Amino acid sequence: MLLKLESHQIKSHWTCIKTMIQESFGRPIWVNNLLRSLILNNLQCWVVYIKGDNENTLQGLVFTEIVEDPITSEKILYIRFGELWESIYSDPEYINDIEILRSYARDQGCSEVKGSIEDRSVIDYIKSVFKDDNIRISYNISTNVKGTV
Repeated sequence: MLLKLESHQIKSHWTCIKTMIQESFGRPIWVNNLLRSLILNNLQCWVVYIKGDNENTLQGLVFTEIVEDPITSEKILYIRFGELWESIYSDPEYINDIEILRSYARDQGCSEVKGSIEDRSVIDYIKSVFKDDNIRISYNISTNVKGTV
């Protein structure tokens, strides 16, 4: 399940968020910039969790950003750090999570949801589920194949 944290929740859960980032990326120098962007609502933080009988189990984080295309002025919801989320894509909840992001994007007036995905199997899975949607694949010239959803 995917849940968006509000800026006041970011402050109270920052230690946990920072720990997960450090476990995934080491000790990135940009972590303080991330905190500032989240508090200022320039980025959104989503937690991925499994709902349990007595407690929820945190599985990952997703960070999104609403950007305005400088040419068309259309708003786009961009998934910034889905890598912390990709490892659980085979879970049926993943599709529900994507629908939650799409709904949020529509509510914010966005015309698209985009994000870079490193794992080719995730790209193939998304394409198989959203057959009617426009799924584009782009290539990062410095690393592996990336997908744009």
